[in-house]
Amino acid sequence: MEHAKRHARDFTEILGAPLTPTELDDCSRVVLHSWNRLFTELERSGMVSYIFTYQVQGKVATLAVVTRAGLIRTVFPLRDVDLWWKRHLAAVEVTERAKRLGL
Repeated sequence: MEHAKRHARDFTEILGAPLTPTELDDCSRVVLHSWNRLFTELERSGMVSYIFTYQVQGKVATLAVVTRAGLIRTVFPLRDVDLWWKRHLAAVEVTERAKRLGL
């Protein structure tokens, strides 16, 4: 969660307050169980990352949780998922496929 600490200002700007480690953990678990969109990304190391996003109710914000090798790597807020996606050319949206598979 070191990476999430670098987004403290983003949490404040987008969600109104920074999150404690416990809140980050709780938010991550909500996102993983209630995601709206799912992306995969092949890292330079050959590892595959999964990026789960969740639209925060009552906010113009989305939380993104990155997992790799079965572990939560980071969580960060986004104002615009599509803008994030355009900046991450290696990311592939797999939302519809995942839903068809019942994930």
